[in-house]
Amino acid sequence: MVNILLVSHYNLAHCIKETAFLIVGERKNVHSISIEKDEGIEIFTEKIKKKVEELKGEILIMTDMFGGTPSNVSLMLFGNNSNVQIIAGFNLPLVIESIMHSDMNVKDLKDMLIQKKNKTIINAKEIFKGKGK
Repeated sequence: MVNILLVSHYNLAHCIKETAFLIVGERKNVHSISIEKDEGIEIFTEKIKKKVEELKGEILIMTDMFGGTPSNVSLMLFGNNSNVQIIAGFNLPLVIESIMHSDMNVKDLKDMLIQKKNKTIINAKEIFKGKGK
């Protein structure tokens, strides 16, 4: 089973994880780490490194946004590690998909999530345009 590590600024990762648990139930393979407001990059780097060492096996890191500290640190630490895949730009639907399919190998899981990314943000008004007039 793939371990899923949500990594974000402030407490977004923790909140998304807890919200996903309300929908799909708590899972032992889903974890979260955040960089706190006044936390230095060195401390944050050590937190991520320690968590990944603790988890072992295949890990999917999902960060809040590309180019931010969570994404940059994850890439710096694990960009060359084939057991760790990294996706930048998570949202609740993608996190739920990752949890529901975490029995896949990590590369296939990452590839599947990338294919589904365009279906997780939709123009809701466009879907219902013309209905209910």
